Amino acid sequence: MSSDINLHELAENIIKIGLSLGADQVEAYTIFGAARNVQLERSSIRRFTDVSNSGLGVRIIKNKAIGMASTTIFTTESIERTVKDAVSLAKVTPPDENFISLPEDERSTPVINGCFDQRVIDLSVEKFTEMILEGVQEAEVRDDAIVGGSFTAGHSERFIINSQGIDRFSEQTSITGYLSVKLQDGDDIGNAYYFDSSKVLGDFDYLLIGQEAGKRALKMLGSQKIESSSLPILLDPDSSMGTISPILSSGINAFDVFNKTAYFIDKIGDIIASDKLTILDNPFYPGGVDSSAFDDEGVI
Repeated sequence: MSSDINLHELAENIIKIGLSLGADQVEAYTIFGAARNVQLERSSIRRFTDVSNSGLGVRIIKNKAIGMASTTIFTTESIERTVKDAVSLAKVTPPDENFISLPEDERSTPVINGCFDQRVIDLSVEKFTEMILEGVQEAEVRDDAIVGGSFTAGHSERFIINSQGIDRFSEQTSITGYLSVKLQDGDDIGNAYYFDSSKVLGDFDYLLIGQEAGKRALKMLGSQKIESSSLPILLDPDSSMGTISPILSSGINAFDVFNKTAYFIDKIGDIIASDKLTILDNPFYPGGVDSSAFDDEGVI
């Protein structure tokens, strides 16, 4: 564990304090995160930051009312005050008659392969900047190419514990980056970008980022307007993700489904898309950028 503070013991202590103050149920989460970020302008490194932070939060249940509070200060006084604030909020908040209980889940936390890589944590500043500048060189498809972008390597640790038996821990790494390229021939301008993201260092293709950004900028030169018309469109994987994901995420949002306001409500069995479209909902996908062993309440 990278944090100097025992985040698990801290979360357990929050549970004890909350129950001692009269809470019916208590949920605590503790987090630690660290990240290195490099920002680029005109093919050069403009800014480098290396930051880490920690935080904790508590959710108190009292007579079906919910109170929440959080802090980034880990002194004993601050922690106790944060829990007391959550208890006080629960006492003055109207009860949620739909609330039943914080979740209970005795299953072991699954291990997802490809979501943690010690090499990302150990990545030196020198090696990180070397990788980035090699990607920039690939993006410079012409001498006058203007290249910018941003790259981040980081890792996070998270505990979620509640008084009903939930006790979860996850640790993940990530490395992401994008490059943008601008080319200009008089009034003819070609702008494009490309990005990549991975949980493990070996799968992060920083050279491809530059190659694709440069290639796409070249293709944008000579673009022309066309007459308005109804035409078929072809979506590449990146465009598909950006188009389909927001539609699905809002259409099946659990809170909206519960309130019967989701636009996919009561659509089970209905045709809502082409039969050529396959969507797999798998939070345990090995190496998935958004894969997670549990949700924000610790449920698998």
